[in-house]
Amino acid sequence: MKSKLLTFLILIALLASTASIAGAAADNGTIGVNVLFNTEVTDARLADIARFGKVREVIYEIDALTMQIKAGDLAAIQALPYVAAAGPDQERQGAPVDTVNAEDFLDGLSTWDLDAINVTDFDSGRTVDYDGSGVYVAVLDTGLLDSWRQYFPEERIAVEYARAFGGGGGEKGNVSSQPNKWEHDTDSHGTHVTSTILGYSLRGTPINGVAPMAKVIPVKVLGNAGWGWSSVVARGITYIADLKAGPLADHPVVINMSLGGPILDPMEKAAIDYAIEKGVIVVASAGNEGAYGMGYPGAYAPVISVAASGWTGEWTEGGWWLGDVSDPTDPEDFYITDFSSRELPGQDLDVSAPGSWVVGPYQLQMGKLSYYYLGGTSMASPHVAGMVALMAQKYPELTAPLAEEILEYTAVPLPPGCRDVYTPWALDPVEYCWGEDATGAGLAVVDDALDATEAPADFSVVSTNDFHGALVGRVHSWSNGNMVGSADYLAGYINIVREEKSDQVLYLDAGDAMQGTLISNYFEGSSTIDVFNNMGVAAMTLGNHEFDWGQEVLAEREAQAEFPFLAANLFYNNNVVPGNLKGERPSYAQPFVVTEVDGVKVGIIGVANPETPTITNPVHVADLDFTDPVAAVEENIPLVEAEGANMVIVLAHLGGFWPDFAEGIGDLACGLDPEHVDLIISGHTHSRIDDVICGIPVTQAYSSGTAFSRVDFEVLKASGEVLNYVMNYSPVSTYNTYNGAPAQYKRWDTGVWQTVVPDPVITGLVSGYEADIDAIKNEVIGSTSTGVTRDYRYESEMGDWVTDIMRAHMPGTDFAFTNSGGLRADIDVGEITFGEIFEVMPFDNTNVIVDLTGDEVRQVLEEGISGAHGVIQVSGLSFAFDYDAPVGSRIIGDVINLSTSSPLEASTIYKVAVNDFMASGGDEYFTLAAAPQVNTYALIRDLLVDWVKANSPFTPPDPALEMRIAASGTPPS
Repeated sequence: MKSKLLTFLILIALLASTASIAGAAADNGTIGVNVLFNTEVTDARLADIARFGKVREVIYEIDALTMQIKAGDLAAIQALPYVAAAGPDQERQGAPVDTVNAEDFLDGLSTWDLDAINVTDFDSGRTVDYDGSGVYVAVLDTGLLDSWRQYFPEERIAVEYARAFGGGGGEKGNVSSQPNKWEHDTDSHGTHVTSTILGYSLRGTPINGVAPMAKVIPVKVLGNAGWGWSSVVARGITYIADLKAGPLADHPVVINMSLGGPILDPMEKAAIDYAIEKGVIVVASAGNEGAYGMGYPGAYAPVISVAASGWTGEWTEGGWWLGDVSDPTDPEDFYITDFSSRELPGQDLDVSAPGSWVVGPYQLQMGKLSYYYLGGTSMASPHVAGMVALMAQKYPELTAPLAEEILEYTAVPLPPGCRDVYTPWALDPVEYCWGEDATGAGLAVVDDALDATEAPADFSVVSTNDFHGALVGRVHSWSNGNMVGSADYLAGYINIVREEKSDQVLYLDAGDAMQGTLISNYFEGSSTIDVFNNMGVAAMTLGNHEFDWGQEVLAEREAQAEFPFLAANLFYNNNVVPGNLKGERPSYAQPFVVTEVDGVKVGIIGVANPETPTITNPVHVADLDFTDPVAAVEENIPLVEAEGANMVIVLAHLGGFWPDFAEGIGDLACGLDPEHVDLIISGHTHSRIDDVICGIPVTQAYSSGTAFSRVDFEVLKASGEVLNYVMNYSPVSTYNTYNGAPAQYKRWDTGVWQTVVPDPVITGLVSGYEADIDAIKNEVIGSTSTGVTRDYRYESEMGDWVTDIMRAHMPGTDFAFTNSGGLRADIDVGEITFGEIFEVMPFDNTNVIVDLTGDEVRQVLEEGISGAHGVIQVSGLSFAFDYDAPVGSRIIGDVINLSTSSPLEASTIYKVAVNDFMASGGDEYFTLAAAPQVNTYALIRDLLVDWVKANSPFTPPDPALEMRIAASGTPPS
């Protein structure tokens, strides 16, 4: 075996004691501290903090400074209101673990470690198409040996930017720039690290490097003994970040740090954050502490951290140096070294790379050329820094998160295991074992990483919910006299987003799209679907109101739609309808769809509201089962992924309210795995949601086209992994005009306000439908002397007025009830048109007479004040209740029959008028559903129209005088 050609050196320990010298000082001893401000550094704050000691250096870019203080004053500095963190300067070391002298390299042009990461193979030389040209790699280390020109071409070392920083440690001296010391080092660690990136000359023979045409910026931050201070490292990082922001703005810049210590200094962290913000990509070694855990800065999540792998054939006869490592990388040929640091909780290990016996220059005697096999994660890190340089050459806009995601996605998994490995120290192999905490994503490989390196997908998901046929805008009580909504203006807003995103926009709707306006209901929703087709809706989930005209009409609308209707949790529950088998899905609803946007395949899974049988007319869904949404999504995720989707959006007609979202969407989000679901679009509760719930972003945008939600995604195309997303801080209101001025939308790409232009195609479509119903809609049928308003939590004018008309419809009716949710609009003072009455009562509900005992009447009232669906509205009786009392026992005292002024008789039968939705058990009025009843088939909307015509002008009942419902306690939000 080739080991007979080698002479051995004594092992060199990577890390000495990690305890800070400064930290060991007595309370009255002088220590050096690093201080990070939570605000900008000003002269006044510097003067104030100088009370405690000497300010050594200020790093204004990161609002940090070094100080020399008495140890006992540290707590007082930490307590200052403008101080974010303060602590002793931390030691940083970068020496290798092992060194073995190399005397015979045969005539090879490459080394096994480059073959291991698939940069080379031994038959054809370099096999990747990139060499690092145009990329700068800053090596923050010990600097270079005096003899560096004998190893590296001068043009590959960016001497104009090379720098050395010294001092640190507070009592040792302030951090200072020492420009010339970077090339006069006596420790060859930085030279060896540089050789892995650039390659080097071996006595005239060129040895390949990972990125041989990159430019290395040597930045000396460690002393000649291979150790230093975190304050110096922070200064070096900041220096490189400023270069990236200045003269190197047009070049990718990578930092390699083959150094570390057990604690992340806040100053160092701030410097890393600053560098990444400026576009620098930071790579660092994981550390050589084995089971004791990773070192910092490598363990800090935004840093690409690297563990040390080795090749099992390193020291076998004929294997070393020229052995052909399998290509592509075979994990069976590799192991994780015992010294490589394991990932502890709170730490972040990304990938592994060759760090066992990597060949390069190493100084044995001053001025003498020497070559050594070195071991350490400090050898693994420059392999990955060089890989990142190649990736940045291919895609110069490469960012730190994108680089890390590509490396992790393309890494070859190395599962926990053991390998027998020959070493230079023994004839028999040694068993090396490792667990899941040792490898990160696996073995980093160049060719796959380069294949996956490209501009990430950049697209928007815009969404609406509970559109309710609002093709035409209207003035709302909250809109300050401005017209809001309308399909053409909504489309105009979305058209601006499409301009921003080069038409890479996915438009989704979360249900309840068609029911609710004359212009939609008159055509049984076909007008709305026509408009949605032309607006480019990609998918819609089924809301409860999609069933209001029955399943036959719903099937017609699905056939009309140029996009799928989704409901993964919808099945037939019996065999009553010929051809509809229990457990089968209705033909008008599919569980999911997979579509592509900007090169990413997105799986969209829809779920209907499981409460649909009680919140639409139960007659229309009697043969359907609405199953658990969480289970339905989980069952379909593998099916979506099998069709190639690598990103998943859930479209759910489930809602809720901040802060606990308890109406259903919270349970859904918290029941799903955020690793598999990237976005939930919510509906049903007409609320504002723009929150992250259990790790998943969730949106909902009010209702009736008055707003839309927007989430912009940056996604790695190869994996579908979301690199970044930006949510609207609030759903965007779709004003038609704003205080007399044209509506405007602030673009996300430029920040410029752009005038919203209604989409002319949508305007034309809606105008055509308006013309068809114009005469009906605008017919004046009467007038009112005061407005008729709703209140879902208390007795309202609208509730009193509507129930009075319902009770008067059939002679002998004792009481009338209606659900607040069925009253959909207010009536303004003055003339009343048929269209206004339609908006109040858009559902085709009929008046039903139900026989109830006095006890059953009381039970119905309890069901109507449960808080789940708004308070019940009544005529003919009065009662009091407490919102804070337990559900089911909220009524206080007797229910009074207003015609007799007496309490209801428990067993007396009363005739009660309700709408057919309630009579069928809708809104959980189960007592009504079980009672004897007769449907009059009179549309309640027609009753209102006839009454207005016969009684105008009129004044609606005043709840303050009627006092039918006395509510106390705190109503739901």
